[in-house]
Amino acid sequence: IAMFQKQNILEDILILSVDLVCIVISILLSYVLRYGEQVGMYLRGDAAWIIGGICLMYILLNAFVDLNHHFFRRGYIDEFISTIKAMAMLLVAFIVLLYLMHFSTNFARLVFAYFVISGTILMFLGRICLKRFMLTYYKKSKFSNRMILITTSDRVKDIIAHLYERNDWNRVLSGIILTDKNRTGNSIKGYEVVAAGDDIIDYVTKNDID
Repeated sequence: IAMFQKQNILEDILILSVDLVCIVISILLSYVLRYGEQVGMYLRGDAAWIIGGICLMYILLNAFVDLNHHFFRRGYIDEFISTIKAMAMLLVAFIVLLYLMHFSTNFARLVFAYFVISGTILMFLGRICLKRFMLTYYKKSKFSNRMILITTSDRVKDIIAHLYERNDWNRVLSGIILTDKNRTGNSIKGYEVVAAGDDIIDYVTKNDID
């Protein structure tokens, strides 16, 4: 359980970091699109406060709402819907903050519109890039964990199907050990049976297993 909790915390930090970078870029882009060559004047004033306020609101939102549930299992459509929901909640919270601080009249509506559009697109693309990097490159790197599945022949296919469904980015299944049958050398759903039940200790001590 502790292992999965640590993984979930790390996932939340990675996703939050990507989202915040996308939010900051989208705010800066919105000011550039709205004010053009005069953007420097506005960036020195309102933008700094707005960037800090929006980022703080998004961090607090993530602390109280689970926006990343099944992040690595979500497809493109589900991720886009999740991004829209996250942006919508952020905007509602930020509008309330602007109203409470009597700052809403000074905030350019066009900047706000640009931010909504660019923020949603950039956040969606950022999340997709994060998924691809973690599942395509990190998972196959030396930093991911190599694990062996030790189970019985009647449960092995169901467990592999569950691992596929989880789509973990930090663990790679290196092989299978069946405790009730000796099928060493055969493969099950693309994974090699590397040892029999009697050879567990010998195999684990001689191979790189996390």
